[in-house]
Amino acid sequence: MTVVKKDFSQRVLIRPKELQDIYGISISTAYRMMSKNEFPQLISLSPRCKGWSKVALDEHFKLAA
Repeated sequence: MTVVKKDFSQRVLIRPKELQDIYGISISTAYRMMSKNEFPQLISLSPRCKGWSKVALDEHFKLAA
């Protein structure tokens, strides 16, 4: 089985399913932190397409470190 590693460096939007792979935080933790205003809010592109700004996530995790 071949493992394909995705390159997220050029991405503008990070989808919820990709959050754990990139930043190591679960979706449920992100939603819990969003409800407390401790995590960037989701951006809605359409009713079924939501994600976080990669820049906002990078800044959040840089400040949290």
